[in-house]
Amino acid sequence: MVWGRARASGESLTFSIVLFPRFLLIEEQFLLSIAVSLGICDYCNSLLTSQMVKPIRKSKVKWPNDIFIGSSKVAGVLIENNSRSTGWGSSIVGIGLNVNQLSFELNLGQPTSLRLETQIKWNVKDVLKDLLCFIEARYLQLRAEKKDILQDDYVRFLYQYKCWENYMIKGVESNAMIIGVTKAGKLILETKNGNLIECDNKEVVYLK
Repeated sequence: MVWGRARASGESLTFSIVLFPRFLLIEEQFLLSIAVSLGICDYCNSLLTSQMVKPIRKSKVKWPNDIFIGSSKVAGVLIENNSRSTGWGSSIVGIGLNVNQLSFELNLGQPTSLRLETQIKWNVKDVLKDLLCFIEARYLQLRAEKKDILQDDYVRFLYQYKCWENYMIKGVESNAMIIGVTKAGKLILETKNGNLIECDNKEVVYLK
């Protein structure tokens, strides 16, 4: 069972989940990030679909683990993995979700909230309960060794997937297209001249 402790202001939801994914190899730790990110996307998309938001703006994962609706961030994930000499110890998954905010500070870019997207004020406690169920469903997929399904879904949910965009890649501005993610979680981009580049988190910057 996935469980967590939360702090809720009525507008936002910030909580942590403690997991013990000892069925994973250390080198497979990015799969945990995939499962959690997909669980949040599944939940957000269930709300957008059920409220018949037109046009439906589906949530996506901005690699590696920010959640966007349209071009605006609605949630973020931070995972701290603790390993032991004998293998995996535990993982603390921190999640922040914008629930009922109607406005944001100017220096935060262009975030959004569930309320802005659906025009509904949500009960934060209900949001937490339902969101945990969606995350648990993806976590159970991971435990059931459905790694290929999770990997494929993650790529399909990637923000700007197979779209030509401008990036700063390893210090060089390039027009490139996201085509996938490695097993270790590196982003794979294809440049206009057909080169494939694998990037760690700090090696690629999305340019407007």
